[in-house]
Amino acid sequence: MNEFQATGVLMLLFALRCLVPAALIFGVGYLMNWLVDRWNREDAARAQAQGQYCPAYYRFGDCCWSKRMTAEGALPAVCVNCPIYRQAMKPA
Repeated sequence: MNEFQATGVLMLLFALRCLVPAALIFGVGYLMNWLVDRWNREDAARAQAQGQYCPAYYRFGDCCWSKRMTAEGALPAVCVNCPIYRQAMKPA
């Protein structure tokens, strides 16, 4: 093996040892930030949509649909399509 080949092998091993893991770390970090931003946008959109027609949404304790059913005596039609109601009604 001549010096040129040895230098190429060392550079390749350096890249595999240092640069590839660094690229993976930055890539995973970028994807995690992208996911967090997406989840925050979804939460904000859901809160805005929910808050437009459900005053009980921001009250803590019982579920908002449970409070509306107690206060109004019946479950409003908009609660049936609510993602919070659907999640609560899923069988375990």
